[in-house]
Formats: sequence, structure tokens, C-alpha cells
Amino acid sequence: MEAACFAAVAAAGTTWTLTRRWLVTKAGGIPSGASARRRERKAERYARAVDRRRAKGREKRRQLADLKRRAREEGTDGMTEEEAAQLQSNAARSSRERRSEATELEALVAGSRLTILVNCAYDCNTARERQSLAHQLMGVYAANKRNRSRSPAQVVVWLPAPEVEGKLRDKGAGNWPAFRIVPREGAAATDAAAAAATAAEAAAASEAAAAAAAGVVVGDAGVKDRAAAAAADGVQGAAALAGSEWVRESPGRVVILTPDSEVELDRVEDGDVFVIGGIVDRSVRRGQTLRTALDLGVRHARLPIARALASEGEELAVGSVLNVDTVAEAIMRRKAGDEWPAILSELVPKRIRAKAAKKPAKKRGEGKDTDGGEWEDADA
Repeated sequence: MEAACFAAVAAAGTTWTLTRRWLVTKAGGIPSGASARRRERKAERYARAVDRRRAKGREKRRQLADLKRRAREEGTDGMTEEEAAQLQSNAARSSRERRSEATELEALVAGSRLTILVNCAYDCNTARERQSLAHQLMGVYAANKRNRSRSPAQVVVWLPAPEVEGKLRDKGAGNWPAFRIVPREGAAATDAAAAAATAAEAAAASEAAAAAAAGVVVGDAGVKDRAAAAAADGVQGAAALAGSEWVRESPGRVVILTPDSEVELDRVEDGDVFVIGGIVDRSVRRGQTLRTALDLGVRHARLPIARALASEGEELAVGSVLNVDTVAEAIMRRKAGDEWPAILSELVPKRIRAKAAKKPAKKRGEGKDTDGGEWEDADA
């Protein structure tokens, strides 16, 4: 028997091995032993069972899609009574749940008294960056829903670019609770916003003229003087934000979050309005949002990321900034009472962290190092 198998394999020109007295061909992988044949039959039965389950799932999804299509095209006329009742019940339940969630979120936001405004008036974002900004703004709404039982916020998207606004409205953002979009056309309807728009144009023209005289191309990827371009963008952001009701009526409650500030944010108080720059920094320009705060004469602060990550022996990688939705969620969680180290160690992505450089050891008698990462209250 074995001799015949060897002869057949040799005639086919196939390499082979003999294991536990059973011939196994390497080319076809066909076992000749009884236990191997049992394993093969078992694998075939399992594959057939998987195919049956998948076919059953596909059929169920097809039937559900047909049911929805018939409901759109014919109403419920072409359905059985059970199918129509089931479809109506599911639709009514989904509608009730959405209304209940929206009502609950609006009530909680009123009690939380926290406002997060994303200033999207900066025109320095490229088309790709505007798409990314729209996704990050959706993430802000998702974070607000996750935190609705603790410290939700009234989210305001201020003067987004048409592409950003269109993408948000396509996703239904116009009906999202505690999520308000102030379009560029709508803002210009009020006298204050119109004056702000005029100021923005004048400031932009002035900066552009000054930049042109210095050989700077504002808003261009090939800018020669990045500091001047960032300053021009900051002026533009300040002029657009000057017409907002918060800056006009309660500027003392406005805090512009900027990584360039020397002030670390500690507490989040009731009634505070936190402004996040709607900028996607694939190529970081320092000073944009700080210039906006200085021009408006309002408070500015940065998240205490360095101190929070120092406790884990890490630091933010050079040239890295946090996404808009990450900053917004950090503010919500701080308002709920969480501590900064726990918040930031969880929210700061691993991809933008780096190992902190070790400090040189102090010589004996120079005293203990108190900068090494013990978290101390900012008021201490």
C-alpha cells in the first residue's frame, strides 16, 4: 500500500514526507491517514454550518430592507397587518427615544451652565483639514451625549466654512439637542455681527497688505513668515468673535483655550464660556488663538497637559496638538469634578506622547527636586 502511494507521488513529481507512517503530500496537502480524514470532514461540516448562518443573516437583512423599501414606496398598503404593526412600533419607539434623549440633554445643559464655543472663523484650514474639522465637531456632540448625565455643555459652532456646515447638516446637526450652528450668513444679519465682519475684512486687508510688503503670503502653505501669518489669522478670529453675544455681554466669563498661553486652566466654573479654535493643525502655527484672546482682551488658558503626563514619565510630542473634540470632552469632565491627571492621561492619544527626557541627577546637598511630577493644586 505504502509502496503504491510512494510510486503515485513520485510519478506526479510531488515532494512528500512520511509522518507517523502516513503519507502527506506537500503540494496538495491531501492527508492519507484516517484521523486526518476525520479532521478534514469535521472542517468541511463547520464550513458548511458557517455558510448556512451567513446565508440566513443575509436573507434576514434582505427581508428587512425590502420591508423598509415597501414602506417608503407604498406606505403600509402592501404589507401584512403584522409587518405594518411591527414597522410602526419600531418607528414610534425610536422617535420617542430620540425626543426623550433630546429633552433630557436640554434640561441637563440648562442646569450645567457650561458653554463650549468652537470658533471656526479662521480661514487657514485646507479643504482636507475642513473635512477633518467637521468630523471633530461630530465628536464634540458625541462627547456631549456621553457626558449628559454628568456635565453636558451647550455647544456652539461659530461661523463654520460652508463645507463644514454642509457636512454637519447632512448628518442632521440642525436637529441635535444642545448643538447650535451659527452660520456666516446668519451672523451677518445682526448689526453687531455685521460690524464684526466689516472689522474682520479690514483687519485681514491690513494684515495682508503688511504681509505683502514684507513678502509674506497669508493663508498659503508656502508662507515665508509663519509668525506673521499666524498673527493675521489671530486678528481674523478675534474680529469674527467680537460680534458674539458672549464677548459683547459677558466678556469676563469668556476663556479662550490656547496651547500658547502661560496660564494653566485649573477649575471650570458655572457660567464659563470656553472658546476652542476650530483649527486643524497639521502644520502648527503658533500664536493664532493667543492673538485672538489678546485682541479681544479676554482671559486665556491652556490645559495642564505637561504636568498631567509628567506623572507617567511622558510628555506631549513636539509639534502635536489635541483635537477639538478631545479638548471639549476634557472641559466637560473637569466640570463634572474629575481631576486633570485622570482626564488627560485617558484622553491624550498614545500616538502623540513621547518619553520625557530624564533630568540630570542632583548632587548631594543641593536639595530635593520638587519639579518631578507631583500633582499640586494651582492655588497652592
